[in-house]
Amino acid sequence: MDLNSISMDQGISTPYISAKHWSFGGVKDRKRANGQKSLFLDEGIFMERHCLYCNEPIQGRSDKKFCDDQCRSSYNYNKNAGHSPLVRKIIGILKKNRKIIKELNHGTSGTTKVSREELLAKGFDFDYYTSIYQTRAGDAYFFCFEMGYLKLDNDKILLVVKDNHPLKERDG
Repeated sequence: MDLNSISMDQGISTPYISAKHWSFGGVKDRKRANGQKSLFLDEGIFMERHCLYCNEPIQGRSDKKFCDDQCRSSYNYNKNAGHSPLVRKIIGILKKNRKIIKELNHGTSGTTKVSREELLAKGFDFDYYTSIYQTRAGDAYFFCFEMGYLKLDNDKILLVVKDNHPLKERDG
């Protein structure tokens, strides 16, 4: 019996599970005291799991995927590093815009008026936003995720949070 036949028969699709010995019979599901299932070969040999990053054997919880925090962090860093530099830069700008709106709108009722110069001084980039909400009156709210703003007269900006805005009703 090989890993492919065990995987197909038992519905195991995770690449980090392997067995120590393959010469014994089929696989059995056994429930642990906490209700989780563990896979054992007929002769009682435990199916060994391996770290997704370094491929070392894993000790501990049955749903654990990494041997330690460093492997988990490295795996996720490498997974996210696949984005192009342009995409990473744009995401960084959007997150910075959101952070600036949140800082200036913190501790208020959800809306704050600030000057355009104040936003620019903190590094806000008006060219990047995730969505626009157009009101019936013709006003356009620009959002960086759930944090948004409305351009007012005299270079004033009204900062808003989606929770205090009519868009909340659409999110359900």
